[in-house]
Amino acid sequence: MAKKALSEKQTNFSTTVVVKRGKLKIPTNQMIEFFEGPMNAIVEQLERLFKKKSFDRVNTVLIVRGFSEADHMKKKSSFPEKVAIRPIEANLAVLKGAVMFGHSPQAICERASPRTYGICTNVPYDESKHHRIHHCVCDGNEMATDIFKVMVKIGQPLIMGKTKVEHVYHPTHASDTVATVEVYESTAESPVYTSDPGCRRLGELRVKIPDNSRGKSRRIAVALHFGFTELKVTATEEGTNHTAEAKFDCLSTRP
Repeated sequence: MAKKALSEKQTNFSTTVVVKRGKLKIPTNQMIEFFEGPMNAIVEQLERLFKKKSFDRVNTVLIVRGFSEADHMKKKSSFPEKVAIRPIEANLAVLKGAVMFGHSPQAICERASPRTYGICTNVPYDESKHHRIHHCVCDGNEMATDIFKVMVKIGQPLIMGKTKVEHVYHPTHASDTVATVEVYESTAESPVYTSDPGCRRLGELRVKIPDNSRGKSRRIAVALHFGFTELKVTATEEGTNHTAEAKFDCLSTRP
């Protein structure tokens, strides 16, 4: 059976909110209470960010989107040591910024990494550090698999078109003729395994390493190149012309 709708007198706002001439009238102090929760959450999030070392250089806060138009928000000053800028038509600032960036990507020369990026690797197994579920044996050696090799941490400054991070690793097996590089991202700053909560597989690339006479001594250089709207990953076998690359659209904001 469907529940009956509450009458005016049964609600928590029966003494403050009234319907008059077909209009709902809410007192100013009641409306302010509606905004207090979201505004406090915004302040708490900023406080957490400003405590991070990567945000030491931030001294200006740009207040945008429709919420910034609220008069109560304009009066709230939780960071007196920061310069707060509220542009004209703040509710349209994000849209206008996206259009400007589309026409001139060079307008933004540096940004904070939205995620932690890295690759999946194997390392020597240490029972005091690694879960048994990640234990395996490769060419007679005990190894820990699915290790998240962090190459860029969340919040790390990135210079668009110039930042390049490189890591050298070796084939999993001495007999391998193809090296597979799995690329991952994470919402955590320092994930341990690629299966940890918040980790997501972006994809993979494969580079041919046909000469296996040198076994595991072969070196594969994996590099992350941060462009304006995408991440390019390259894998190169040192000493040869064997190279593979892949691009991932992973710098855009996601829910």
